[in-house]
Amino acid sequence: SPLAKRLVDFRGAAFSQDGQWLALANGGQVVVRNLTTGQEMPTFKAQLFIQGLAILSGPKWVVTAGLEAPIINVWDFTTQEKKFSLPGHNLTISTIYVSPDERRMASSTIGSEPIKIWETQGWNEVASIEGRPGFRLLRGSFLQDGNTFSGLEVNPETQAVDARLWRAPSWAEINATEAKEPPSTDFGGPGKTESTQP
Repeated sequence: SPLAKRLVDFRGAAFSQDGQWLALANGGQVVVRNLTTGQEMPTFKAQLFIQGLAILSGPKWVVTAGLEAPIINVWDFTTQEKKFSLPGHNLTISTIYVSPDERRMASSTIGSEPIKIWETQGWNEVASIEGRPGFRLLRGSFLQDGNTFSGLEVNPETQAVDARLWRAPSWAEINATEAKEPPSTDFGGPGKTESTQP
């Protein structure tokens, strides 16, 4: 079939969490297909060479990272327009993971740089996870709760492997913390207070 042929030709693939959408990447080109209806979106050029790839079905977004810069790009795959660029990494981004509820995303690099956790409503970095010194993330995933990230780390020199879990605060915990913080004022001066994000 044409889809089977395309799967052979393409070098990267990602499924949406609901299993409805498939994103395929070949070099810097991306094509998205609805697996329920067979509808295929127009192919578009995202990067020079795509390393990391993910797809979200709530907002219809494809997330890519390429070799040319350590930046994540978020695309509306219905219009092929770039919506956001997410700097923050210093090394080449190798993998992107999306939580089951699509509210969080994790990104990791080819080196031992920290894993970044992003929230996908405003595309803000919410956490930076330090791995073991000398180790890099080999494979990872979010657990069903969307708050816990599991990772398999490897030390390239010794080939030692370590499995770890990192837990981020739940949305309920974040909201409760924000509700307890003193409100900030709209004016400067000695009485001004500022709220901080957890």
